[in-house]
This record gives sequence, C-alpha cells and structure tokens, in this order.
Amino acid sequence: MVMLCEAGAMAAAWSIPRAKLGELFASQEGGLIRPLTHRFMERVLGGDYAGGMPTEAARKDSTLALQLAEHTKIPLFTIQAAHTAYELGMAAGLGRQDYASIATLWEGWTGLPLRDSDSDSGTGG
Repeated sequence: MVMLCEAGAMAAAWSIPRAKLGELFASQEGGLIRPLTHRFMERVLGGDYAGGMPTEAARKDSTLALQLAEHTKIPLFTIQAAHTAYELGMAAGLGRQDYASIATLWEGWTGLPLRDSDSDSGTGG
C-alpha cells in the first residue's frame, strides 16, 4: 500500500490520470494482486476509506512481522518503511479507516489529490 500511495503521488505530480496507473497495476504486466489493485482503484481513486481492513490492523500486522524478524535476525526493510507510514496514519487519526486511507498522508504532504478526477469515482465504471 505504501508503494501504491507513492506511485499515486508521483502520478498526480505528473498529471497522469490515476485510473490509468490503476489499470497498469491491475494488468498482467503490472503483476499486483487484487487486494492491492482493489484498494487503489476503488478506495484511493474514489476517496472511500470506510470499512475494510483498518489501518490499526495493518499496523498490528507489520508490528508482528517486525517482531518475528527481530527474533529471527532477518532484515525487513520494506516492512519497516511501511510500518512507519502506518504509524503516521495512526497519529493522523486513520486507525479505524481502511488502511488505504494512508493515501491521505501523501495528499497532505504533496498538496496533490490522489483521488482521480478523471475516473467515475474510482470504482472502475
């Protein structure tokens, strides 16, 4: 999700329709699995963060993975980075919203909307 938000922010900065980015993610070449493409296409593009897997649950999962990694001495650089974004999301009050809501952090940092005004509210229609 962190990578998708970063890519969405880059697309917004370059005026690339976020729906086109979502289509690339969902394509065979993009290789992302449905939970991530769904969250980008339907949640981020549509700005709909109600329901779904809460940010606090994503944070819990990354906490558990990092604890296991520490115990087994396996470095998890990507999960550490994602965990930081979830911590920032929790601090911003996004704990009960779908974890795709961390996209709003990038919107705040960049001043650019990740919601795609070129799509039908991001629902793929």
